[in-house]
Amino acid sequence: MTHIPEIQTEMEKAIALLSTATELMNRDRLVSISALNGMISNICLWMSEEGYARCASLKPLLIRLNEQIDSFHSVLLQKSGVFNIPQKNG
Repeated sequence: MTHIPEIQTEMEKAIALLSTATELMNRDRLVSISALNGMISNICLWMSEEGYARCASLKPLLIRLNEQIDSFHSVLLQKSGVFNIPQKNG
């Protein structure tokens, strides 16, 4: 059995979560992305089971997920002073 459809769905959900969270953070709202941990764990597990060759078609979606993570991270750092979140050095 292939996990490709599940991987795609999980990545799309993660992208949607991060996109919404980024929008809300831009409006100075607190958000929780705790569900992301489980999503990423599933994606990694299923991709490792499938192997690179079978997951190659998911590369554009994986790139989008990475970009969305970077966008959320940037907004989080930018807004950290608004929410009094201490930044770690290093």
